[in-house]
Amino acid sequence: LLSANIQPGRYMTLSNNHRIPKLDYVMLLPILGLAFYIAFIPHQTYPYPLHVDEWVHLARSEMLMETGSVTFPGSFLLEAGFHLFWGVIQTISGIPWIDIFRYFPGIIFIISVLSVYILARREGFGWEAAFLTCLIPTTVGILGPAFMVPVALGMLFIPLSIFVVFNFRSGWSYLVLFIFT
Repeated sequence: LLSANIQPGRYMTLSNNHRIPKLDYVMLLPILGLAFYIAFIPHQTYPYPLHVDEWVHLARSEMLMETGSVTFPGSFLLEAGFHLFWGVIQTISGIPWIDIFRYFPGIIFIISVLSVYILARREGFGWEAAFLTCLIPTTVGILGPAFMVPVALGMLFIPLSIFVVFNFRSGWSYLVLFIFT
């Protein structure tokens, strides 16, 4: 500090670095709106699930809730957590399956973009990272955030897991990581 003639107190201290400027809120709202819109574009004119994988996950989630078991004919155990999660959400909320598969990809993408913002905000580029996250493409080949598939839900937990790893050092953080996994 002394050799570079930098005056102490002129730059942000660590405690000020973690404060969220009000400008970030203003810039974050349109970015979150853009995230929902980008994920909702394919669902605007077609009210049903778009991809065959979405139909498969819808059927398996319904079947899991009807049978009360993750082992039913045609089940794939690696995705049982995804099916159970959405089955429980649908049972508790009573939202029709078609509406879940139409609107929740956008909601999940909003939460994913928000979690990227939270992760990158500490480094000083939160809203920029959130904006670039909005540009993740969705195609039939690689799927993406506009489809209700496990990979879209997994994109939500990756930045949250990284945030927990870098910012919490207690035993509870291991429990949170276990739940995320």
